[in-house]
Amino acid sequence: KLVSDGAKAGGALIEMDGEHYSFNMPSGDFIGKDLGESAAISLYGQRFASMSPDEKRQFLFSLTKCKPTSEDVKARMLSRNLNGEKVEMVLPLLRTGFPAVSEFADDKARDAKRDWKGVTGASAYGPKIAEGWKADKPIDVDFDIDTATEELQSLKEQENELRGTIGAVEQHNATAYEQQQKKKKLQEKIDSYIPGDVEKRLKEAEEYKCAIESRINIILNDAEDKGRVGVVHDLMKYVLKLTPNPEEVKEVQVLWKAYIAEYGEPNRNFTAQQTDDLKDQEKRLAEVIKKIWEINKTIIDLGKEKNDLARIEVPELKDVDSYKNELLGLRAKIINLDDKVSEVKSIKKQIQDANAKTESAKKHHEDIKEWVAIAEATSPDGIPMEYLSEMLGTVNEQLSGACEIVPWSRVVISPDMSITYGGRPTHLLSESEKWRCDAIIAQTISNMSGTRILMLDRVDVLDMESRLELLEWLDILADACSIDTALLFGTFKQLPSGMPESITAYWVESGVITS
Repeated sequence: KLVSDGAKAGGALIEMDGEHYSFNMPSGDFIGKDLGESAAISLYGQRFASMSPDEKRQFLFSLTKCKPTSEDVKARMLSRNLNGEKVEMVLPLLRTGFPAVSEFADDKARDAKRDWKGVTGASAYGPKIAEGWKADKPIDVDFDIDTATEELQSLKEQENELRGTIGAVEQHNATAYEQQQKKKKLQEKIDSYIPGDVEKRLKEAEEYKCAIESRINIILNDAEDKGRVGVVHDLMKYVLKLTPNPEEVKEVQVLWKAYIAEYGEPNRNFTAQQTDDLKDQEKRLAEVIKKIWEINKTIIDLGKEKNDLARIEVPELKDVDSYKNELLGLRAKIINLDDKVSEVKSIKKQIQDANAKTESAKKHHEDIKEWVAIAEATSPDGIPMEYLSEMLGTVNEQLSGACEIVPWSRVVISPDMSITYGGRPTHLLSESEKWRCDAIIAQTISNMSGTRILMLDRVDVLDMESRLELLEWLDILADACSIDTALLFGTFKQLPSGMPESITAYWVESGVITS
């Protein structure tokens, strides 16, 4: 029983040439060796017509073993006088197909057009505009730049030498002016002292110092310890006269500490009035000592300034204006000549840049033409069309051979992968004509691929005459060993009779098959 109504699962197992093939439902899992697209079309006649143009084209190339090789494609491209280096560049892309090569060449041409517009400044590229395009450039001038440059170098050397002279003269004059100002300031400072005033102030300060010291001695004598007599005690009394606080004076700290350790702290017997008076006198003594030091320093500085004044020599000023006027004239010559050289160099540079721009634009234009040529050669209408025409020639020849056996209209596959039956496109065919067209294609593919099997469903769509023609065609193919197995399915009122010996009819009813 082939069909079981209401079953939730089912499957089929076929053994062929030692291989096992199984198909399970409802999962749709297929287990077995991949039979390939040719077998799939042979077992399902309408499959080829349902494929996309690219799928048909790819399948037919595989069927006819018409696979372009790099060497063959290279030879075809070079025969079109395409650039050899660019051809070598795109050949590796053939592994992914002609569209990849064509797209790559289009991208390269687009890049070259962008570069051409960048060089020329044009808003758009056009073959007519690009052919013979030249950049604008100024008229060349007759001027010896080398001679002018040598003269300019000589003038600049003279300028540097003259600037050195001016610098030396200005430095000399600056030194002279500096010495003159220094001597003037020293003289004004010396003149500011009143003769005898410094000496008078020094004498008065020293006399005042002696008076203060006398007052300090009186205070100390009145407060000294009367009970301590001897050389050591007299020495300490003298120290106390010199400094009331010997423990704070570094020079006598050790001596004072030894004295204290031996005899104890002396009794100074200062009254409050004496203590205040002593501090006041000590402060005045420190101030007058500082004043005496300052007066003596003034006397020393005055003598030094007089000696410095005597040693200062003021050199005579030199005339620098004549050198500066000479420099102005020399600079004017340099500027004029330099401007002329720069102007000529600019013109030469513009001419050079324009020529380079013209050459660059020409190169980009050549690149564009070469890439466009490669893009066109690898486009569907180029070399692929050559292969397609060769491949379709083989396929259509086989289809034509099939139509010579069976009295049906001729089937032709066009380069755009459209199919005609008797010269009419498939969308204008009747259902019966479409079936016959698909059957011829399926049998041709089965024969070319070597699968030698054919399975056609819905045979009942044919009229009685066409059914007889189908059976006679398959019988002829079987006699010619062009086919091993053909499975035909259809819905009929009864089991067909009077079949050729090469054909056996089976009746399937209620899921059960009988012969």
